[in-house]
Amino acid sequence: MNLYIIFPGILYPIRGMSQVRVRCQLERLSIDHKIVFSDMHSQKTNHNTTSKELSQLNIIYKPIYLPGYKSGTIFRKLYFVVKLLRYYLFAITYEECRVKTRGVRKQILSIVEQTNPDVFMIHYWYLGYIFKYLNPRILKLIDTHHLLEEKIALIDSYDLNIIQRRRQKLKLNYSLHRQREYFKLCDLIIVNSKAQETLIHNWNKNIPVIVAFNGQNLDSFLKYGNHSDSSAICFYGSLSNQFNRKALKRLLEQIFPIIKNIIPETKLYIIGISPPMDIINKFKDDSIIVTGYVTDIKPYLSRCKVMVLPLETGVGFRGRVVEAMALGIPVVGTSNALQSIELENGKQGFIEEDNNKIAEKVCLILNNNEMFKEMSVNCRKFAEANFSLESTFGNLSKTIKSLVAKVSN
Repeated sequence: MNLYIIFPGILYPIRGMSQVRVRCQLERLSIDHKIVFSDMHSQKTNHNTTSKELSQLNIIYKPIYLPGYKSGTIFRKLYFVVKLLRYYLFAITYEECRVKTRGVRKQILSIVEQTNPDVFMIHYWYLGYIFKYLNPRILKLIDTHHLLEEKIALIDSYDLNIIQRRRQKLKLNYSLHRQREYFKLCDLIIVNSKAQETLIHNWNKNIPVIVAFNGQNLDSFLKYGNHSDSSAICFYGSLSNQFNRKALKRLLEQIFPIIKNIIPETKLYIIGISPPMDIINKFKDDSIIVTGYVTDIKPYLSRCKVMVLPLETGVGFRGRVVEAMALGIPVVGTSNALQSIELENGKQGFIEEDNNKIAEKVCLILNNNEMFKEMSVNCRKFAEANFSLESTFGNLSKTIKSLVAKVSN
């Protein structure tokens, strides 16, 4: 059957977990389906990498061009002003502004007409306005990545003044209305955690939902070599994210000193794009190694025996945790950090909220090699059983086949 899948950003270069999710989903779905894929570009971009990568999966690549593509500086500035006005006057998000245009709609519908898909899938909800232009026989799917309900629940934890907080709440409430409007038009909503499924069914039990964790091709991780005997731990994640920055500051300021007091030789690897040096430099010494963004994470993660993730707030699925676990690295973190992957407390790591307890559990693993080895084996098994491409997007593929079969009959 034919699938047309759209991602409202650029797929390559891959820098974040949303891109990883899309890339892995495409890899598995392409085994069972003929796929046309579009991502979206606002600037002159070399599409060769994306086209080359997707051609290896026999996926037809049709990029979509946003307003301002190949335009001059003046047009870009004017368009930016228009987006600002829509944002401040109507609380319409930048993400929706950039894709909800006549030009984008015409390109998408032209591709639909050319390819005649059985299934039309969008990532995020912003393109849901296209649904009303589609032939009713075409199945409509949304892969959410995250839900507005999750963000609304966290709004009071954002570093915002009163005016900014009010503006943010207006924007989120407007977006929530749009999200739910588009969900009602869907034949299937794809979420990445059971918590998200519950949030949707709390307001509408009739919305069809499937949970598809962030599946990944974990073979290269699962087969990677053993760890060194050094007492090294890591913090791994996108550090442009404000919640990850807060968690890193908490680790450096309150947790790592306790660990160092118990095991002085402990090293901390800080791995991820956009490391906040304004925070790190306040604590940095020879025991702290900052890598920044790296193309292959395995050699760096594999030097560590424990991943520490003391997130207090944040939304979405912790795909970085899956990569660490596939390398056999136990994880110690908060429930906010680990509940989405359904980690079994005491088997693949520990869930703790208190700084002293987190440090205590990290030291327990570092000091007990037998515990580390047992947890390491548990981590690899857990990652393979729950987060492989087959156990996640393979199940999604079966669901899509079943839906199309029902419509055909």
